[in-house]
Amino acid sequence: MLILFLSARLENRMAVWFRKIFPKVLVPIVVFQLIASTFILRDTGVTHPRYFVILFGLFAVCAGVILSISPVKMSGVVAALLIAFSIVSITPPVDAFTISRINQRQRLETVLTQNGMLQNNTLIPNAAVSESDKEKIASSMEYLYHINAVDNISWLPESFDFYADFENTFGFSRYDTPGKEGRYYNVFIAPGLPISIEGYDIFVRASVDSGAAVQETISQFDKNGNNYTLAKTSRDGIAYFILTQTAGEELIAFNTQEIFSRYNDFDEEKSELSEKQATFTAEHDRAKLTLIIQNASFNAIQNYFYTDCYVMIAFK
Repeated sequence: MLILFLSARLENRMAVWFRKIFPKVLVPIVVFQLIASTFILRDTGVTHPRYFVILFGLFAVCAGVILSISPVKMSGVVAALLIAFSIVSITPPVDAFTISRINQRQRLETVLTQNGMLQNNTLIPNAAVSESDKEKIASSMEYLYHINAVDNISWLPESFDFYADFENTFGFSRYDTPGKEGRYYNVFIAPGLPISIEGYDIFVRASVDSGAAVQETISQFDKNGNNYTLAKTSRDGIAYFILTQTAGEELIAFNTQEIFSRYNDFDEEKSELSEKQATFTAEHDRAKLTLIIQNASFNAIQNYFYTDCYVMIAFK
């Protein structure tokens, strides 16, 4: 579309043919996209990204028809049309977020009512819900939570947290939905949880990302006249935290697979970790390495994991 406007004043043969052909080609392509988006909406409901896709599609169809009539003379009309559509997209009650919020809430409450889970403005947990309805409930609830639209839902518990409270509130895990075979979790420590560093000599922050190259020096430091290096490296495709002396003597090697092995059997609704659950320790006769997990996520379907952690080292 931008190229079309830029070519409006050009008179060479290619520009003239482009102005004649492009609008006519644009219309059927966008109409097809709108039809596809409409079918998707039947399954997912309206979300603000999908709202903008459809709104832009409608604009593109209108612009294509107008420019098919007169590519040069009607360009001002198309610009005005673009401004009008832009204003609509940010003006309540027809803006993207209002429409998507209302639609997702209606979709959610309809499914809950059909399954006897919402009666007299009271939510009743029910595990015996079809897989397709579980998917609708989980997806709508997650969307509303992420756009901060759950505080005004009177039948939800006060201070509802989607990740911590979903299963207790609705009666089934948010992962009990079709197409989500395989383990997935996201765990974290409470933001205000105090962590004692008494007795430790070194305190640094580190991370592990299975999608990134694992070969990194995290920190170098001196202690008792000796030089030490804390590094992250890969062995047989598994990330390790390695503590060595400068001479190359390896003191501690911590296998990060221990992190994901522990949480692989973790209750899915237990997103928040206690300090004990977040703590991992490896020891040597001359040093101790302790990890405190800030957050960790694992997706078995994509074979992807990530964690942020604090690494503390004490020398004996």
